[in-house]
Amino acid sequence: MALIQVTVTGSIRDPEGNAGKGRVIFQLLNEIAETDSNEIISRRPIVKTLDASGDFAVDLYATNSTGSVPPVTAYKYTTSLEGAPLEERFFILDGGVGNISIADLLEIKPGSDLLTSPIMKIIRATADEAALDTTLQNDDILLYPLVANEKISFEFIIFWGTGVEADDAKWALTIPAGASGSYGYQAVPLATTDPLVGQYASVASTAFAVAHNVGLDATLETMTIIKGIVINGGTAGNLQFQFAKVADSGADSIRKTNSHLIVRRIF
Repeated sequence: MALIQVTVTGSIRDPEGNAGKGRVIFQLLNEIAETDSNEIISRRPIVKTLDASGDFAVDLYATNSTGSVPPVTAYKYTTSLEGAPLEERFFILDGGVGNISIADLLEIKPGSDLLTSPIMKIIRATADEAALDTTLQNDDILLYPLVANEKISFEFIIFWGTGVEADDAKWALTIPAGASGSYGYQAVPLATTDPLVGQYASVASTAFAVAHNVGLDATLETMTIIKGIVINGGTAGNLQFQFAKVADSGADSIRKTNSHLIVRRIF
């Protein structure tokens, strides 16, 4: 579908009610692309000078047009007025509103998730972490905080250190109460270096918080790949990687540094 344009109008007055003098500046936070036509809207600032009455009108592209990438973004709105400091605000421009006054736009705060949360995030473990016993423990690094009603796809790449084969390791994923989803996982058998041997095992949506075993080896490190999706409900909470030892002979099972979590937001 084509990107939607909306006419935004505004009137600026000084504290005494006189017509404001100066400029208003609009700039997208992200470049917008339309997936069918490959039309691209740049982040180049759009500058409008106030007329003699302190009014302006500007045609802007909606920040949530169907088929646009990213699916949602925002504008930074800056006022540069004579005798006043620069002021910045951020707002979403809905493609379904038609013409609209700047005063009626949905303003978002500088700390909003929309401004600070990227479409994709990679969380890398910068240190080894040891499982000390057979009780599942939360990984200190490999987690993603889900806000209410957020939808994500995810991929964990877990590197395991060498260890005592009798102890092995186990892992599980937990999600917030009321969330749903599904995932699959793969671990290449340690007896071979042929990556074609490993196969993905599908896991039902009811199997979050269920432990899965990983075979360790005294000389070889191995890797577990976990891919899935989470549809969160109304309760914020973490997508959390957990791990532990299967048995305990006294040696630690190690989740290695450079293990990582890749999260992509779904709209």
